[in-house]
Amino acid sequence: MKNLIYCSHAIITLVYFSLLTILLASCATNTNDKNAFTLTESSETKRIAICDETNLYSNDIHYYKEPSGVEYLSISNADANNIAFYRLDSCKLSHIIRIKRDGKYPINIGSHGVINLDDIFITTMNPYVYRINRNGDVIKNYNFMSYCSENRVCSGMDCLSLVYHPLVIINGKIFCPQRIPPTRWNGSPNGTNFEFDECPLSLTLDTATGVLEALPLSFPELFDKNDGRQSHNEGYSRIYDGNQFVFSFFALSDIYVTQDFKQFTTYSATSKLIGEIKNQGLKSGYDMQQGQEDYLTREEYGNILYDQYREVYYRFCYAKSKKKVNVQYYFENALCREDFSIQIINKDFQVVGETMFKAGKYAPKIFFVNEDGLWLSENNLEREDMNEDTLVFRCLKLQ
Repeated sequence: MKNLIYCSHAIITLVYFSLLTILLASCATNTNDKNAFTLTESSETKRIAICDETNLYSNDIHYYKEPSGVEYLSISNADANNIAFYRLDSCKLSHIIRIKRDGKYPINIGSHGVINLDDIFITTMNPYVYRINRNGDVIKNYNFMSYCSENRVCSGMDCLSLVYHPLVIINGKIFCPQRIPPTRWNGSPNGTNFEFDECPLSLTLDTATGVLEALPLSFPELFDKNDGRQSHNEGYSRIYDGNQFVFSFFALSDIYVTQDFKQFTTYSATSKLIGEIKNQGLKSGYDMQQGQEDYLTREEYGNILYDQYREVYYRFCYAKSKKKVNVQYYFENALCREDFSIQIINKDFQVVGETMFKAGKYAPKIFFVNEDGLWLSENNLEREDMNEDTLVFRCLKLQ
């Protein structure tokens, strides 16, 4: 009888651990499953009536949430030289900040980042970054031309949303995204007059002292400098998730991550939508229209966002356009694109889903993330219900 009892216990124990093993294996499989998650359209929309001074297709639209919980979209408008703030609860205009002059010098806004409603940084086409208040008064300015290095070549900074690298300030220092200055690789017929490690990926700007410092990490090798071409794709999106900086280079499939700007950790994140990208650039002597057409139609990886509420990253991927675009509507086409996908990447930088979207419905470079989900603009040029007086968003849910 005892043997029978012991045998029964042994069988039960074996079954228990077998089921536990299967369950754990299933969890592990789901974690690594590239189809584990998807983004689905919900019925939730926001329709924001915009004023005459607001550019519907601005390349600089940002989400801001006050400590009180009130949510805003802030939209900079280069023509009107202002920033319009819209409340997301009422979907109405809250207020407009009109940019004033810096003494005798005009300030033409390029992009902006909101610290709070009375403390805003703006970048311009000149080598200055300005700090303004709610009245548009200049609190302080910072001169990028003051930075000089014998070995490293730097550009100005921006915090656009079209090419998404929003304002990041840590311990009073702005982490200023950098570009490869065009004069460094377009200035000679074969574009070989620089090395990638000459160009830092970021400067820090001390907001107390104004001191600029180049950080050690440089650009990865994005293209062959000896191919005799110009206008290569050297763009990238950069975010800070509260712990580390995450880069999506538009010509590279891998995700690049750094905490200290001394070295990268790379993670494979190849899209189902995009084949192998050959970053060949254009033949020397190309005209501006050729460059614009290439930018608007090429297949590439795109912006990366962090969803802090669900602890995932969303990375946009754009298929090569099937039709010729009208460069007269440059920003409109840049914001809308055609077929695209959104990769879902977990906190371990594993691709756990990729949702495909057909052309003609969304403007995928106009977006924001909040507690409800990922919101994409429906202001696509090809929609029959497109209304230039209303900014429309639909909420996508992670499932």
